[in-house]
Amino acid sequence: MARKLDSLRAPNFPTQRNCLLAHARRLALFLHLTSHGGVKAAALPALAGPSMCERSRCEPAAQLLALLASDRRQDSPISASLDEALCSPQTGVIPVSVWPEASILPGVSVEVEGPYIDFLRKNAVLLVAPFACVVEARCLDPKSYIHPRSQENVTSCCLLRALLASLLPRSALRDTAGKMTAQKPATSAAEGSPRAARDIVVVFDFGSQVSRLIVRRLRAIGVYSELLACTATVEEVTQARPAAVVLSGGPSSVYEEGAPHIRRDVWNLLLRKKVPVLGICYGMQEIVHLLGGRVVGEGHREFGKTDISLCQLPGEPLLDAAAAAAAAAAAAAAAARDEWPVPAAHAGTPALGDLFYGIEGPQVQVWMSHGDKVENLPSSFSALASTPSCPFVAAASPSLGIYALQFHPEVTHTPCGAALLRNFAQRIARLELTWNMQHFLPEQIQRLKEQVGSAPVVGALSGGVDSTVAAALLHKAIGDSFHGFLIDTGLLRKNEAADTLVALRECFPSLDIECIDASAKFYAALDGVTDPEKKRKIIGALFIEVFEDAVKQKNLNTQGTYLLQGTLYPDVIESKSYKGPSHTIKTHHNVGGLPERMHLQVLEPLRDLFKDEVRVMGRALGLPEERIERHPFPGPGLAVRIIGAITPQRVKVLQEADAIFIQEIVKAGLYSAIGQAFAVLLPECQSVGVMGDGRTYEATCALRAVETSDFMTADWFRMPLDVLAVASSRITNEVRGINRVVYDISSKPPATIEWE
Repeated sequence: MARKLDSLRAPNFPTQRNCLLAHARRLALFLHLTSHGGVKAAALPALAGPSMCERSRCEPAAQLLALLASDRRQDSPISASLDEALCSPQTGVIPVSVWPEASILPGVSVEVEGPYIDFLRKNAVLLVAPFACVVEARCLDPKSYIHPRSQENVTSCCLLRALLASLLPRSALRDTAGKMTAQKPATSAAEGSPRAARDIVVVFDFGSQVSRLIVRRLRAIGVYSELLACTATVEEVTQARPAAVVLSGGPSSVYEEGAPHIRRDVWNLLLRKKVPVLGICYGMQEIVHLLGGRVVGEGHREFGKTDISLCQLPGEPLLDAAAAAAAAAAAAAAAARDEWPVPAAHAGTPALGDLFYGIEGPQVQVWMSHGDKVENLPSSFSALASTPSCPFVAAASPSLGIYALQFHPEVTHTPCGAALLRNFAQRIARLELTWNMQHFLPEQIQRLKEQVGSAPVVGALSGGVDSTVAAALLHKAIGDSFHGFLIDTGLLRKNEAADTLVALRECFPSLDIECIDASAKFYAALDGVTDPEKKRKIIGALFIEVFEDAVKQKNLNTQGTYLLQGTLYPDVIESKSYKGPSHTIKTHHNVGGLPERMHLQVLEPLRDLFKDEVRVMGRALGLPEERIERHPFPGPGLAVRIIGAITPQRVKVLQEADAIFIQEIVKAGLYSAIGQAFAVLLPECQSVGVMGDGRTYEATCALRAVETSDFMTADWFRMPLDVLAVASSRITNEVRGINRVVYDISSKPPATIEWE
């Protein structure tokens, strides 16, 4: 073995080649290739990184695995030693949660002995560790488990726990008797919550309108994430037990009086626990402010798409063996005390360039939205990227595990944003990517069963994606105890009530659905009202009133009845923020206008989801694709698409124009490519036009179409001119009351998708 290791180059090993040779006699590497497959050098992922630092790190892995894979003889010393090791009472077979890019394939077992716990941590290849054990590496379901072959006398139990803490969710480790066991996860309600068996990223909200979008992006890459106010206490943070945190953007300046700040005791706790931190925009400035750097007013804002220049970074050595062993022992001691341990993979220090790993430079396009800039970085920080007007667009202190970005990786306008967040989650925080709808759906169904019990539930079924999926979810959880009401406010799209009633009865044949025509009540309540906030509140209050009347006619006890609403994350974030709103944009109908002492209890099972997640849930529930892919429609209906006063005549005009626009989009085959499309009727300041031989003074109609995946940000859709031409011609010729059509080409931000 010493002879073979002599040819292995290790330019960046903590102890270098001579140390490897010195430990050759004690280094036992055993590879068992089953009939299910083995390791092949050609099957490894690309190991050559963008820098010499990355290449030098990974080449030993490729060579060593190729060396082991070439020795397949059943009578080889490697296989014989493995057979002997499997019979040892000091050896156990332990589950390993393999990273998606792992280089160990199913059916491979490796026994290792040596001091290098951090050896090749970048590629999730477990080759050496500071104890003797056998590890069976398989692509297991995260909930799968294998009992150790021996429950007694496990060598180096504390260090074994420390290693497993870096590979398994914390909930998979239980050790109350001083011996290593791998137990099947409990199935209690507490264990069934989204946070129970997953690493959690906590996003501290500083008032950004897209704070929850950071949560969404992290979930999209498979990391469970939650939002906390930036004013959260030590107790709240400790209860959340974050494996990593993100500091969001915000509209304030860190140096201004009254600006939001993370509590100093919370910040000290995160530093003491060595929790990886990513600061975004205001979050970067907050980090610099807390650690003694300097933030100043820019003088001019950087807003929109911007090209940044990546800095040339020096290589960094891996953590040395002594430091790795000490960090692992500390993590093991914390685990034994059942404290809040950050994943023990943090025994290894992340590299300076890990955040931008795999992102091609030197120029990278990002989305900026800031008025201040970092003038001086704190000590131990290095610049990662810059622009001509901002020298520190990205910076990091790997020794502290803190990375910071002046731009917004969470918005779709930053093309590399998802890669940046994935690098933070995987390469820096070393988190498992286990969050998905297959986990959330059964958990949510169980929570609804426990919350509702046998109580009746009523809900508004508009036929839109949100209400339909919410109804299907509840129907799955409680069966026929759900009663649906389709309230025709007079503000629906053309023929909406009749079409929706037919579609819902097709989806839910046994569901109790009743259509209520309340259009006259809504028109009367909105008479003369032009302010959009007043419109929303009036509609929200009247909507609940109509609901209560309908429930009473069902002879249901309102004190024990739930009201189902399809509230989503965007609904909530656009209504309020952490402590005093981050610049509230508008009150949403699902959360605004509700009386404080409401007879019906609100049930919002989709409150934690974004629109694309709701569609994924709909497919998982078996709903037809045409219902899932339908464009969103606001709860207040056409009231927020009619600028100014609302009258039955103006509603009819808009219904006709909107129907024509959607017909032409469908005819052109563009409906599924558009996130949302609709028509808007502008105020009654009529424009002059010519029809026939005379002049006309009629209204203007604006057409709006956007592309978006989450509705937190959106870009205007590049509609083919021939489609716009036909739609405009039809509207001005077929809809009496409109003589001019315009197309809205504004994005969100700065505009919202709806006009009101």
